[in-house]
Amino acid sequence: MLAYYMGLPLPIIDTLPEHCICSSRIDIHGFHLLECSRIYAHDNVVREVAKFVRAAGCTVLEEPSGILQNTAPKSRPDLLVRYLDTTKRSLVDVTTGAPTAASYLSQAVQSPGSTAARIESRKIAKYQDTFTPSSTEFFPLGLEIPGRWGPNFVKFFKKVCSRALSYLPHAGHEFSFIWKRRLAIVFKVALFERALALGHRAASPSRRVSLSSWDCVF
Repeated sequence: MLAYYMGLPLPIIDTLPEHCICSSRIDIHGFHLLECSRIYAHDNVVREVAKFVRAAGCTVLEEPSGILQNTAPKSRPDLLVRYLDTTKRSLVDVTTGAPTAASYLSQAVQSPGSTAARIESRKIAKYQDTFTPSSTEFFPLGLEIPGRWGPNFVKFFKKVCSRALSYLPHAGHEFSFIWKRRLAIVFKVALFERALALGHRAASPSRRVSLSSWDCVF
C-alpha cells in the first residue's frame, strides 16, 4: 500500500508473471492486482460494517432475503439494520470502484472522490424502486480503491455514531475515532492480502514468495 500511495514499483514485481490469472497485464506498480475483479475485499468491509453497527446498539441481518420488491429472487442488500432510525429500517449495500478504471479516470483526475459518488448514485438508481421510502432508508456505501468514502458512506457513518452516543453516552468521540480507522484499515488490509494472494497464484512455483514473510505488515 505504501508503494501504491507513493507511486513506487511493487516490491515483489520481480517474482510475478507478466499477466494475471484473469489474462490482464500486471503493471509494475501493482495497480491491476488491487483492482482486479477477482479481488473480493467487499465481503471484508461488509462484515466490519456489521460489527460497527452492532457496536452502536443496532440489530443487523446480513444478506436478508425477500426484502426488495420488483427484483430477482436472489437480489438482496448486504445488510438490514434495525433501530438506527426510530421510524425506519435501513438497508445497506457496499460497492467498490477503482478511479483508475477507464470509465472513471478522466473525471477522477478532475474531481477526487467522484468515483465513490458515481458508484453510489448508480446503486441508488438500481434500488430506488425496490423499497418504500416511508418505511425504509437506503444507504449505498461507496468505496474507492484504496479507500476514499463516498458521500452516502460518510452520512451513514455519522448517523451510526450519533446512534452510538444515545446507546453509549460515555463513548464520546472515541467511538467515531476508533471505528473510522477500523473501517479504513480493514479495506486496505483486505486489498493487500488478496492482491498478494492473487499475484502468488499467478506466479510459477519457482517464483512464488512465501506469504508468511509478509506477516510483519499486519
